[in-house]
Amino acid sequence: MPDYQQEYTETSKRAEWAAYVLLFGLVIELVFAFLPDASVLAKQLSTIAADIFIVAGVWGEIYYGQKAREAGDHSIAETNLKISEANERTAKAALELVTVQKLAGPRWLDAGVLAQELSGKPKAPVEIWYLDGASEVWTFAFNLHVGLLTAGWNVSHPVPIPAPDPAHSKTLAQMGAPRAMVAGGGPSGLAVVAPDGEPFDPTSPYRILFEALGKSTDRGVEGRQSQFMPVPKGTLRIVVTAKPDPVFSLPEWMKPTET
Repeated sequence: MPDYQQEYTETSKRAEWAAYVLLFGLVIELVFAFLPDASVLAKQLSTIAADIFIVAGVWGEIYYGQKAREAGDHSIAETNLKISEANERTAKAALELVTVQKLAGPRWLDAGVLAQELSGKPKAPVEIWYLDGASEVWTFAFNLHVGLLTAGWNVSHPVPIPAPDPAHSKTLAQMGAPRAMVAGGGPSGLAVVAPDGEPFDPTSPYRILFEALGKSTDRGVEGRQSQFMPVPKGTLRIVVTAKPDPVFSLPEWMKPTET
């Protein structure tokens, strides 16, 4: 039993005994006051004894009653603190659950943010290549296609990543490079692939698209170039591969916020 609970129990018992002492003193005083055969001395002594009991009882009631109330207040405060801590743990667990659900679910694109970020800025034709074999990859690639069309960009319909030039097949086989990386993408995630030598300055369509996708998608984006499947000059390529594996140490921008 915690100290404050033990103190509350003990002081409550002492307050009860103080009440009994007070009651006993009153009984003594009443009994001797109405005994006709009692001597004056006996009545005086009984009155003194009764007064002592009464004073002791009143003092005990006040003192131990206050102590019991203080211990009770401590108990209430301790209980409220535990409830607050439990609520905090519950809220934290709920946020962690949102994070897990977000990582386990499909990627999303905020088409409104994408259109806002691209509005009134330089454009370039875009081709979208996706790694076939997974419905989530195709769905995300299709959402990108619709989002860019809505933003007024010239974008071709998503197609599976084509096979590389046979002239490079032997070299690529020796390297063991995944098809998505040959196309300029990463082993997972989303990449904007630029022509060789494309400047990464704030006014280039490459950087504009790169930053717009970074702000409008929930898993980030990479900027890359392709050595074996180069992007034609004046165009850009988006390569969509598998959703990144779940991670539990998230950057700040991916962490859920309380609403």
